[in-house]
Amino acid sequence: AAATALRDDFGYRSGERPINHLGPFPGTRRRNSWHDAFAIYALALDGDVSDLVDMMRAAYESADNGLLAHQARDAGTSPYLGDGSAVHFSCTQAVWGAVGRATRGEGFETHDAAWRRFDAATSRDGLFVVADAYPNVRL
Repeated sequence: AAATALRDDFGYRSGERPINHLGPFPGTRRRNSWHDAFAIYALALDGDVSDLVDMMRAAYESADNGLLAHQARDAGTSPYLGDGSAVHFSCTQAVWGAVGRATRGEGFETHDAAWRRFDAATSRDGLFVVADAYPNVRL
């Protein structure tokens, strides 16, 4: 039932653009990689999501580092870093890694390596940064 609702009500069908029903203007709010990664993880536990994995890569994967950006490419530049570069949240990367494990990891090698590099460069005392835009906030 939950997988059907994600596919039918939130647009996670092949060839459809997922939509966000939260906030004051349902269906018009920008989507982000955090929400999409969680939905695709749930769907991966229910069956094949290869088309959605391809959609995520096309919409969010940063060419410069292999991580998933918070905002989709078609959302414009991120307001967080000031220089127009993408913001990468640690939680999104962790959930996307779980999608890779749920789908047996095919094609996730680039992301896994990027996530390990990001973790090594930013983690301190065993804690992740929340995002590269917030280097002093840890979880």
